[in-house]
Amino acid sequence: MNAQESLDHVTISNDFKNWRARNKGAFLCSLFRMRDHDKETEYQVDFYNRDKDTISSFTIENGQARLALENAQGMKKEDEHIKKLELKEVKIAEE
Repeated sequence: MNAQESLDHVTISNDFKNWRARNKGAFLCSLFRMRDHDKETEYQVDFYNRDKDTISSFTIENGQARLALENAQGMKKEDEHIKKLELKEVKIAEE
């Protein structure tokens, strides 16, 4: 599953829809995937809520998108700003 497919998978999930109802102003702020030796993991998709100054994270496990972390605080310094990630403007090397 590539980055766009992972984002789409998250945004159509029930977990995301329920979360979105409580976090209307939140926006995509990061999306990444890690490797564990030669095994690739699915993407983690993060959203920032400027009103609450929190980040929530979604993961995909066994084909199911789920809310992994909700409204985490302390993710940035007080004077820093988190920008919206426009996935269409990002080049991602898929391996």
